[in-house]
Amino acid sequence: MQDPTPKRVTTALDIIHRSYAIVGPVELHLLEISVDFYPKARFSAASASA
Repeated sequence: MQDPTPKRVTTALDIIHRSYAIVGPVELHLLEISVDFYPKARFSAASASA
């Protein structure tokens, strides 16, 4: 799920609960965080091999 908000997470959990007829509460127990890093200056492939 990209850019999760509390409302999106709640909606996703509700859909999972209804779609798969899960007995009992559906709980979020794991969250993956991803961070993208970019260089300040752009380099070409030619300059990288030099």
